Amino acid sequence: MHQQSAPGKEIPTDMELIKIKLGELESFCSGETFKKFGIKPVSPLRIKSYLANPRAKNEDTVLYMLIEGKKLIAFRTILPDTVYSENNPIRFGWCSGIWVDPEYRGQKRWKLLLEEALKDWENRLMFTNYAPKVLLLYTGEDWFHLLSNRRGYRFYLNPDFKEILKNRISGPVVKPLPVLANAVANLVYHIKKLFLPPIENVRIKESDRLDQECIDLIHSYSGISLFKREEREIDWIINGHWVMEESDPEFHYPFSYDNIRHRIKIAKYFVRDIFAGFFIYSIVNRKMKILYYYQTPEPDVSIATSIVKTAVTNKISHLTILSPSLSETVKRLSVYFLFTKHYQSNIYSTFSVNTDGKVIFDGDGDNSFT
Repeated sequence: MHQQSAPGKEIPTDMELIKIKLGELESFCSGETFKKFGIKPVSPLRIKSYLANPRAKNEDTVLYMLIEGKKLIAFRTILPDTVYSENNPIRFGWCSGIWVDPEYRGQKRWKLLLEEALKDWENRLMFTNYAPKVLLLYTGEDWFHLLSNRRGYRFYLNPDFKEILKNRISGPVVKPLPVLANAVANLVYHIKKLFLPPIENVRIKESDRLDQECIDLIHSYSGISLFKREEREIDWIINGHWVMEESDPEFHYPFSYDNIRHRIKIAKYFVRDIFAGFFIYSIVNRKMKILYYYQTPEPDVSIATSIVKTAVTNKISHLTILSPSLSETVKRLSVYFLFTKHYQSNIYSTFSVNTDGKVIFDGDGDNSFT
């Protein structure tokens, strides 16, 4: 059964710390305790994805909760993974999802859960895909240090200013501004399309599964990839997303889950009908990300052309690329976008990893799933 920790020096006596291992996750989430939570600590899609994770073990602790009475007041989830330092595998966990009931915020309940996770994972945790407040909290405790600086670009094609500005402006006077900005951006987008040359020098073939040509190319990256994703992990990432288009009004989960348009595809690109590489992209509510990309030994700008062609075809709001090298290559074709700005989401770690000469993809972490 699940682990139950007796209240310690730092855990208030009226609270209970409960830890769930992967092998217990499914049964716990079908039990009465879970059903009575008003806010759920994990969604059905995340449960399915966690169980399918090829790098996870049943004994991995993946869910930490603080409970007062029968009320869930805080939780933290961990996504198991493996990193390769000096070609030696090191198992660790990604910090992926922390929530504290609003009534208890400011009391450092998150810290109690993180300390417990650090103990269980032998001080081997990483995080990325973070909110600015989380970054300040985690790095302020001097547990996490910068592992990889991922500073790329966000390319805006036909942006939704209501989404961009929803938390930045308020008041009746400025409220119409996002609607006006959307109208102007849409007009400029359609006028700009009339004068841009069509992208015809590459051919793209999309699929939902890796073929042998793609698998062989992935294997060629094995020696330089920090996390060494192979076909098994890539298949899991493609099929293990955490969001769905349907509505689930009865299930209250504080992170991305339902009412979200989502697609993830493998895009092979050909130059003069010769296979030149492939990339894996996701589009979530018109927001596009390049998760993984693999090029043949003689790369050129054809990958950038293929990415931009895919973005234009799908009429996205914006494209985010964290990889400094790939984002700079795509920036050469920024004429196809309305505007471009820097975007950063680093990786922080509690333990040392040699990253010299290694490739870190945008999809490494929990970026791929939402």
